[in-house]
Amino acid sequence: GAYCWFRNLGVPLSSPEGSFSGYVNTCIDITEQKRSLAALRETEDRIRLMSESAPVMLWMSDAVGKCVH
Repeated sequence: GAYCWFRNLGVPLSSPEGSFSGYVNTCIDITEQKRSLAALRETEDRIRLMSESAPVMLWMSDAVGKCVH
């Protein structure tokens, strides 16, 4: 009763004579990857909105002190 995301790859097979004889197909469930990516995008959007609308200056620096945001 639920929708799932799948990565599907099919490769045609041919007989020794060269005629089409079928497919070899693989399906990989990538539902959890899609959920994780959606959650990451939501978090990035929320942080971007906060940093763009904050009434104070915000910045981030790397390990050597260089400003990266």
